[in-house]
Amino acid sequence: RATRTSGFANRFIRGGAKTLAEREFQVLVFDPQREVGAPASWREEYAFNPASPRWRDRLQDWADWRRLPWIDRTVLSSLPGGARRDASGAFMSLPEQAAGGKAHWQAYILPNDRPGEARVVEIEWPTDEAQQLLISLFDRTGSDELQPLCEPVIVETPRWGATGEERVTRLVCWPQTREPLLVIANPQTNSPARYGRIRLLAPEGRIQQTEAHRLVMLDWTRSDPIRSVGLSRNDLRSQFLAAERIADRVQLSGANGAVIDVGANEIASIAYGKGDEVDLPQASLTDLLLREFDRRG
Repeated sequence: RATRTSGFANRFIRGGAKTLAEREFQVLVFDPQREVGAPASWREEYAFNPASPRWRDRLQDWADWRRLPWIDRTVLSSLPGGARRDASGAFMSLPEQAAGGKAHWQAYILPNDRPGEARVVEIEWPTDEAQQLLISLFDRTGSDELQPLCEPVIVETPRWGATGEERVTRLVCWPQTREPLLVIANPQTNSPARYGRIRLLAPEGRIQQTEAHRLVMLDWTRSDPIRSVGLSRNDLRSQFLAAERIADRVQLSGANGAVIDVGANEIASIAYGKGDEVDLPQASLTDLLLREFDRRG
């Protein structure tokens, strides 16, 4: 337990005395008894069909895209006037790549009222014709740049797989702002790409620990364990959040284990200073993953 001793403000708070030296470091306190778990269910937080002429009316007042200072209204799409409805009027259509190999894209803001919590994004798309969709999620950083929230996903209907059914692609992410951005692109060179209703789901409840009768492993060997869950820095906080989010993804997929290539993310310094010398302990992503998995049973 830490207490403030006499003269604390004068000695340790900026402005109380002249600073002679300063360093910053991270401290992690891991509670193995804390109850954690992935969301048990999901509720609809926001939904719209971009093919509807009045879909923007469903945006909450606080998330009105016209008031967002960090994004220019003119770049919400690579197309003048944005994506168009297809002949059926039920789906949006993005044309094939333009000259020079640049893919056409359309962006949508997905307002959420509780940043930092897990979200599921659902995108419906038809399968009556061969097509491909490239789906990405981004968040805004402090410097007004866009940071990926997860790895991009390509969904495809091959020519021999056209069934006419509507399919749903789901992406799990952890937005850190109230206005994450969904970007849908057409990577094809010879045919348009179509998509329909979009939903943002918020978590409810927690998955309870259950006894595992057989081992079901999630293959994470082809993904960067830090960046695939929307994190960019290889520091202690990022590794701790990555361990929690990877454990969530394992539970949400119905698995009870994972094969993960920690690679260059294995060791993270918990001290920030000049040079490469670190005199404080270093954190291991493997250790944090094992502790998090053990905590969830």
